[in-house]
Amino acid sequence: MKKLLILSAMCLAMTAQATILRVSNRTNSGAPYSTISDAISAAEEGDTIMVDGSNSAYSGVTLTKRVVLIGPGFLLSENGVIAEGSPSAKIPNLSSNYNQAAGSIIMGMDITGSVTLSQPNMVITRCRVGSTISIANSASNIVVHQNYLSGTVYCITSSSYAPGTQITNNIFAKDNDQKNGIIHNIGDGIIAYNTFTKTGNWADYPVNIANLANCTVEHNIFVGSAITIDGCTIQDNYWSGAADESLLKNCATDKAVKETTEANISTFEGKGAFAGTDPYVISGIPAGPYISDIEMPASVEKGQTLRVNIKLGVQQ
Repeated sequence: MKKLLILSAMCLAMTAQATILRVSNRTNSGAPYSTISDAISAAEEGDTIMVDGSNSAYSGVTLTKRVVLIGPGFLLSENGVIAEGSPSAKIPNLSSNYNQAAGSIIMGMDITGSVTLSQPNMVITRCRVGSTISIANSASNIVVHQNYLSGTVYCITSSSYAPGTQITNNIFAKDNDQKNGIIHNIGDGIIAYNTFTKTGNWADYPVNIANLANCTVEHNIFVGSAITIDGCTIQDNYWSGAADESLLKNCATDKAVKETTEANISTFEGKGAFAGTDPYVISGIPAGPYISDIEMPASVEKGQTLRVNIKLGVQQ
């Protein structure tokens, strides 16, 4: 996790020195940009783009340069983080097809479809992703951290294995697609402190991890098993089903199997998305101050002062 903490510090430093551009597609918002693509076009390398929550979805995003893209989080009212009036910033998909996008950070966005990462050193954190996160063979050192995921995280080309990928402190809440809920085609990476709520399907095996090489796999909560794992260190995980040892090649593993079901995953300590030094953050709220509640009268007499009480919170 040391590498992840160093990368997080670099992200904060980059954000602190950048210009902030605001985007909102709400009527009369006063924001200088109504589309994310216009803000990206106007941004300089390393700038931060803040996207307002809205009841209307934004268009899909293609990153053409290195930026920090920040939304307000997701399921804010549902989780009681913000009392009311708290829509997310929804986009149908996100991709990075330009070399200049390397090193970009995506945080607090509600991505209803898929994410495709094609450049190295990219970070997707505290987002909700409704479909897959696919990593191109041209990418490396990708960080997928503290997200709520309904799909699969994988390298598109199985022979490349997306080296250096870190998949940590995520909740995998699989949808009805039996191919989802799996991490696969990853090499020389870290898979740690993730919580899986359902199993995926890999060659008719009910699994959560598959086709890994030389990875460290630790402190996860698995409700499925493992298949086609080569040269990995597998330790201190909870399992609902034993990995087939004939499919674990050259692995150092404790081979411990603990009974795990959807009903009891919250009882495990030291494992899963809410454990470790940088645990999952409810609703994906980005780091920094946020408005948690606003109180104001419905009307005031002409000439009187309108008093508004704003309650602020600070997310670490």
